[in-house]
Amino acid sequence: MNIHRQVSLIIVPFFLMLSSLVFAQNHKIDSLKRIVETEIKDTSMVVSLNALSKEVLNTEDIKQSLVYARKANELANQLNYKKGIAYSLKNIGLVQFYQGDYINVLDSWTQSLKEFESIHDTIGIANLVNNLGAIYYSQGSNAKALDYYLRSLNISDKLKDPLRISTSLLNIGGLYAEMLNFDKALEYYNKFNDYRNELNNPQLTNGYLMGVGEVYFEKGLYDEALSYYQEALSSNEIITLRADNLIKLGLVEFKKEKKEKAIEYLNEAYLIAKNNNQQSLVVQSLIALASVYRENNFEKALTAYKEAESLAKDIEANDELRDVYKGLSNVYALNKDYKNAYKYKELYIAQKDSLFNLKTDDKIRGLQFDFDLEKKEDQIGLLEKESQIQQLKEKKQQDIIYASAIAIFLVFL
Repeated sequence: MNIHRQVSLIIVPFFLMLSSLVFAQNHKIDSLKRIVETEIKDTSMVVSLNALSKEVLNTEDIKQSLVYARKANELANQLNYKKGIAYSLKNIGLVQFYQGDYINVLDSWTQSLKEFESIHDTIGIANLVNNLGAIYYSQGSNAKALDYYLRSLNISDKLKDPLRISTSLLNIGGLYAEMLNFDKALEYYNKFNDYRNELNNPQLTNGYLMGVGEVYFEKGLYDEALSYYQEALSSNEIITLRADNLIKLGLVEFKKEKKEKAIEYLNEAYLIAKNNNQQSLVVQSLIALASVYRENNFEKALTAYKEAESLAKDIEANDELRDVYKGLSNVYALNKDYKNAYKYKELYIAQKDSLFNLKTDDKIRGLQFDFDLEKKEDQIGLLEKESQIQQLKEKKQQDIIYASAIAIFLVFL
């Protein structure tokens, strides 16, 4: 399931809103810094340090965020303030996540989860379980990701928290769709309907509609896919989310052999994406347009593919570049230009092989991730055993001292 970063088309209101948010954020950071500078050693200071770590991270000052999170962790441990320890470990994990240090993210967040569990903080538990699921998902460990998402759903059910329940349901639905288990995906997606009206959350509703539409599209049920994509478009007021929606609508109409309607949707998607500098979506809209034009309008198909090729190279959109080469080979072959058809066929094969190698590397990385994780868990287990042995030795030593003291006392008597 592809996720695209969106930028607002309404330039003036967007920047006014952004400026006010930045001003409010800077004001909050300044206020927190003044509290931290007092250096008072209490739980309120831990709360302030954790809040400051999070706010600074939002400004992408990763190093300073880690400094504050570690200070919060150190003070919380001194005070034995469990909640403060839990949140400091969560913030440390967030920094490690931004740094791509996924093994240590799991370590920090697993410790954070244990702290939340020790104080029975169910909201903290639900949040951490969901975060851990996302880490496993990002590393290709779908089975473990699913396990954590289901745990998050179970906890959210007990909390009767509709927002967290809905988020978990959509995560699980998306994961099943990624695993090509479309029936299971629909089962979890459709459970979201129980909370849809209550929440009235446009972002979650859009995710649901687009997710279900994509499942139906992959199943070849184009009328159903069209219905969900159209509902998503009509209910979506954020202009920058429309480009992806319009591309999906264009592809469905093309599958339904309604080429004029497909071209209309795809041209609109192209303009929106281009105006908002959504380069990946520009490429995708061009490839889709070229596919529609391919059999009937050689010149337009060629123009669209060439523009897509140039942009895909610039932004290193490797999957899209593979599709462009395949399309160009087919277009030239249909036009009986076999020299260029052969040239792009070779480029397509080379790009396809390159992507296969990248995917193989990803699988190897996923296996290495699991191996490193197991190794780290073994090391932690070994350290725990060593700690237990040391405790037993100390206890034995204490018993010997006590026994000696008693013996001396008896001799004295």
